[in-house]
Amino acid sequence: MTLLLWFIFWMAGQQAAGPFRCSEVEAVARGESSQSQGPYCGSIEGVVVRAGSNVGIPNAIVTLKLTNSGPDAEGLKTFADSNGRFSFPPINPSSLPEGYNISAVADGYVPADYGQLAPYAPGETITIQRGQRRVLNFKLNPYPTASGTVCTSAGQPNCAAATSVTFRNEFLVGGSLSYQADAWGLGVKYIPNRDLDSGFDWSIISSLDLRPIDKLSFNFQWVLDRYSTSSGPAFAGQNGNIWWVTARYQLTRPLAIGAGVKWVTNPSPADVNTTSTRNDPTVLVNLDYRTVLF
Repeated sequence: MTLLLWFIFWMAGQQAAGPFRCSEVEAVARGESSQSQGPYCGSIEGVVVRAGSNVGIPNAIVTLKLTNSGPDAEGLKTFADSNGRFSFPPINPSSLPEGYNISAVADGYVPADYGQLAPYAPGETITIQRGQRRVLNFKLNPYPTASGTVCTSAGQPNCAAATSVTFRNEFLVGGSLSYQADAWGLGVKYIPNRDLDSGFDWSIISSLDLRPIDKLSFNFQWVLDRYSTSSGPAFAGQNGNIWWVTARYQLTRPLAIGAGVKWVTNPSPADVNTTSTRNDPTVLVNLDYRTVLF
């Protein structure tokens, strides 16, 4: 029983060490190392510094993994000292030709793989020959940081005027008139402060519906908006216009197709000199399918 337990613990130790750690004693026992052959195990050491300087990064974590082992594979880790220097236990060179990938991470810095040419670029595969000593240096770039002034009130240096939010109640009265016949219809609406943001003093929406046959209908709309003083001096008192022209054809009882054009002319700052407006044409195509679920 004692011998069996010893064997289980020995196997667990071998799996924990994985393909990385190396023992000269075991290498001699296997006949892979002798006084004439020299050391069998390799070594990896180096330093982790801040990019652009020689200042070491303390407590950086350096990880050794087999090449192409995947991001979730276990590796051999070591910590840098207060000067950013690190070293691994003796490394087994028997992983050739796969080789190793080595990465370094630290709080506040972009992670880096050894040999990469730019942040987040792929790194370089390194190999360890028997008895070889590798010295590797990492240069980590700090994460970008935002800078500026925290404004708690108006009047501070580099701060714009303070923004305030005001709640208010408004009582708005509008109205509409409409007339419908079998083949056509008319309508007009008067709406104060249409978007409820005080951008418009009032709006008038006019519409004309035509139904020449049962399955075909046309709709014409004209929206006239009067800009308020709250919209700024370049727009106050000017008019904006929106025109709609749409057609709709009922293919079957639940299915219909439609198309139309929307044209918007709004004042632009150039209107102060009466030189231009901003025009926004839009082509509309739609497909309607209506059904009853219950």
